[in-house]
Amino acid sequence: MSKCLAGGFVWALVLSLAGCGFHLRGNDAQFTGLPAIYIEGEDIALLDLLRQTLQDAGALVVEKAAATKVHLLIRSETLDRRVLSVNTSGKVQEYILFYRLDFSLGDPGKAPIQTIELQRDFDFTGTDVLAKEDEAASLFRQMRRETARHLLRRLQAQLKSQQ
Repeated sequence: MSKCLAGGFVWALVLSLAGCGFHLRGNDAQFTGLPAIYIEGEDIALLDLLRQTLQDAGALVVEKAAATKVHLLIRSETLDRRVLSVNTSGKVQEYILFYRLDFSLGDPGKAPIQTIELQRDFDFTGTDVLAKEDEAASLFRQMRRETARHLLRRLQAQLKSQQ
């Protein structure tokens, strides 16, 4: 009896989730008919992340610039943190983390510079300095991944507008 009740509960849960429109988050929409993309920049870790994000979305990333007309040039990447608030003794309580990516997308000499900027608030306590530094590094990695997804959506929009 309890197996039947548990099975019924599971089915009711599955049907209610399906009925409300819930679905697991997947990859961004796949590119269709996309020309090959060449990525250029200084930071190898960032280039690898961008390459992987584009390939996961179905884009073809080429190794030679002559093989395509679509170039993604990473001009600069900036990581910064500024004090947001201090306590009564003048010690930092909160930082604001900034991430900025300047890039151009399109023909190498003609494409305008575009920017993606993100920021996060970050609580800081002086007692857990090492843990908080690790947390800040983790937030910067998350911001970098989010920027890669933003860049992917911009690429999709720009290529749709050119068609």
